[in-house]
Amino acid sequence: MKTAMKYLGLVIAVIALTFTSCTKDGEIGPMGPAGQDGQDGNANISVLTYDLSDINSSDYILEIPELTQSAMDNDLILGYITTHSAVYPIPQRMVYIEVTNSSNHVIQTLYIDIVVQMAPQMYKLYFYRPTTQILSGLQPNSIKSLKIIIAPSSNNTSGKSEGTNMRSQLKNAGVDINDYHAVMDYYGLEY
Repeated sequence: MKTAMKYLGLVIAVIALTFTSCTKDGEIGPMGPAGQDGQDGNANISVLTYDLSDINSSDYILEIPELTQSAMDNDLILGYITTHSAVYPIPQRMVYIEVTNSSNHVIQTLYIDIVVQMAPQMYKLYFYRPTTQILSGLQPNSIKSLKIIIAPSSNNTSGKSEGTNMRSQLKNAGVDINDYHAVMDYYGLEY
C-alpha cells in the first residue's frame, strides 16, 4: 500500500508540473537588426577543364556548348593554359613549354605564342613561333590542360558589355586576371 501511495503521489506531481509549466505564448517580439551582406557567391560561375595533352598540331578546336553568343557578348570569359611548369592566361605571348615523354622526363623546351579565337560554341587555339606569324605544331604532352572560366553577368541594362564591367570589378578588388590562382581565390573556386 505504501508503494502504491508513492506512485500515486508521483503521478499527481508529474501531472501538476505538466499543467503549471505550460503557458500560452506571448506576443511576437520586434524584428532584430539586419545582418551584414555576405560576399557574392559563385553558384553560376562555370569552370570548364579540358585535357590538352594529346595536341599534335598548330591549332586546336574545342566545342563548348556553354560558349553562347550571349555569354560572349555579356559574360566574363577567361582562359588559362596549364603546362608542366606554370599556368598562363591566354591569349599569351612567350609561353614556356616543356615537352615530356611518357615517363615525364623533359625532352624538349620551347616558347610559343598562343592566340584564341571564339565563336558560339567554339574555342580555337592557335600556336605560333614567338613574334612571327608562322604556326608552330606542338607535340603531345606539350600542354596539360585548358581551363575556361565563365562568370555570368547580372542583368545588363546599360548596353555596355557586362564582361568589361566585371573585369573592372576584379581590378578594383585588386585581382589580377592574369593570375589564375588569384581569380580562383576571389570566386572561391577550387584550383
